[in-house]
Amino acid sequence: MDYWVVMAIVAIAVVAVLIAVGSDEEAPEPQENRSAGRSIWVAIGTNGNAPADSAATRPRHWADLVGVSLGEHVIAYDFTRAGCTADEAQQDQLAAAVATAPDVVSILLGPDDFRDAEDLGSFERRLWHILTTIRDAGGTPVLASLPDLTGLPSLAAEEDATALGEELQTWNVAIARIVAAADGELVASAGDQCGSSEELFTERGGRFILTDAGHRWFASLMEQPVRRLLGLVEKIDTPTVAHGTASPPLLTEPE
Repeated sequence: MDYWVVMAIVAIAVVAVLIAVGSDEEAPEPQENRSAGRSIWVAIGTNGNAPADSAATRPRHWADLVGVSLGEHVIAYDFTRAGCTADEAQQDQLAAAVATAPDVVSILLGPDDFRDAEDLGSFERRLWHILTTIRDAGGTPVLASLPDLTGLPSLAAEEDATALGEELQTWNVAIARIVAAADGELVASAGDQCGSSEELFTERGGRFILTDAGHRWFASLMEQPVRRLLGLVEKIDTPTVAHGTASPPLLTEPE
């Protein structure tokens, strides 16, 4: 009698295990859904505005303009802030950007580091960490090269203008090398300007500042590679603005 009781218990246990295994196979864990297939675009770095401007009074900056131009098919996150350096972006913005699981991340970094005479080696290490972290998270970093700031007052006061220009070139070579190694995309902001440096750039509070024309110029440069990387081959006529702000004019006119 004891033998058959034991065998019955074993049989019941085997059946229970088989039922449990079958249930696991029939009910796999649900896969994450990215808002009905909408792509995610993120902006980090500096927004090119003056540090003293409050959120309520600051002019619309390049990340606003790019985000609007991408339209409702893209979820846009803007983590930029005035006068941001590579160190600040690494410490304060990178984790938030990666947490969104971005497809493309637009980055404006370097002008304020260059103006502050940051050590190029330190800048390179920080930039490499930022770009590779985005890449390893599945996103494509899009970084702008340094614009020509040598004619602005604080830099124009340098005694050796030729050496300053050569240093700027050295920074851009380093940026291009790092972007390529990190499988990113470089937006060339030097030598492709719609006006002079004084028309596009200024400075206030010890920071690199874009004028209104400069914001639109830089946004137009960034928009094209971002749209291509996100697969937006057609123009979008119903724009939305990140964070619920009012819509400025589109960079790309609807058809």
